[in-house]
Amino acid sequence: MDIRPPNFDPQTIASLQAGDHVAWDRLIESLGADMLAFVRSRHAGKAEDLCQTIWLKAWRARNDIVDGNPRSWLFRIARNLLIDEYRKTSILTNTDLVDLAAQSNDLPDSRIDALADCMKLLDDRCRQLVQRFYFDGLSTTELAEELLVAPGTIGSRANRCREKLKECIEKK
Repeated sequence: MDIRPPNFDPQTIASLQAGDHVAWDRLIESLGADMLAFVRSRHAGKAEDLCQTIWLKAWRARNDIVDGNPRSWLFRIARNLLIDEYRKTSILTNTDLVDLAAQSNDLPDSRIDALADCMKLLDDRCRQLVQRFYFDGLSTTELAEELLVAPGTIGSRANRCREKLKECIEKK
């Protein structure tokens, strides 16, 4: 197995920039498997979808290829997309949530501890929604777009999750 990246001569680079489909097929054939492996190693669940997005972004930014080897350019696009994806889906740890609650509210320590304990008991979907909506300050519309659901669904879920938290905190 040859692990060296393929070389692309200036004419091929120009063809890529011009949108030549044969040149793009060659690029995808040369780097597609490596790209998929790279993305899978960091985000296995959505690797194929993310790779499609990477190739689309590369196509749209094809005029940005400047050197004889587009591998680094392409993997930079992939890296940036993976960072964006991580930011969209990341959830603060419970310790971070406690710190945020302590900074933003004058809650007694017992309530902050109860909040941290109850956040751990929420299912992942509820925990993510509470974090993104109440702590990150995303709007209902932004969350709906991110989660691919209707804005009304976000409102309903937020109310249910808030009630779960409230009931849990009251029991403590």
